[in-house]
Amino acid sequence: MNPFYFSQFNFQPSPNTSSQRLLNSGTGLLFKYKSNPFHTESMRYDKTTDSFTCVNGEKLYFEYKTERKTRNEYVVEYRRYRTTSCTQCPYKDKCYKSKNHYREIKVSLRFMEQRKESLQNIISEEGTKLRMTRSIQVEGAFGVIKQDMNFRRFLTRGKRKTETQFFLLAFAFNILKLKNRKETARFGKDLFELKEVA
Repeated sequence: MNPFYFSQFNFQPSPNTSSQRLLNSGTGLLFKYKSNPFHTESMRYDKTTDSFTCVNGEKLYFEYKTERKTRNEYVVEYRRYRTTSCTQCPYKDKCYKSKNHYREIKVSLRFMEQRKESLQNIISEEGTKLRMTRSIQVEGAFGVIKQDMNFRRFLTRGKRKTETQFFLLAFAFNILKLKNRKETARFGKDLFELKEVA
């Protein structure tokens, strides 16, 4: 099997998992957010001056840093950036809701770099194959068991008996999958090839 199969973006954490800790340990994260010019992700960061630029062209300079420990004992470092004044800004009401006369953002630079790297992994050709294969493996398996094998409910009671019944179903599913792979000569091919849409 291709070692890339177990690479960064192959792991999709649940919403309750610490994203910072997962990214720091070398795993990827599929993230989604709406395109908003006032979000921190939309601001341009300048490494030389260590500052962000908002939609109005104002600079947000570094003020101080804080640390927060997650439930998993992972320490996250945040850097606070702030503008000098936003009283004359035409976007003030849309930019932030605070009563202060300045915009302040809380950023983890390490997390931002890892998110960019994770996104590049996800949208790459190999990442697209992995996401496509994952959806086929998870959704397809339950679809075959419910529809093709006509399994709608457990016929037994008790945890041990239902586990045994589902084990037999999974065993039968794997045998059918092995048979199909043998007939289509797909041994050793873990990922489906991408197809161009006309």
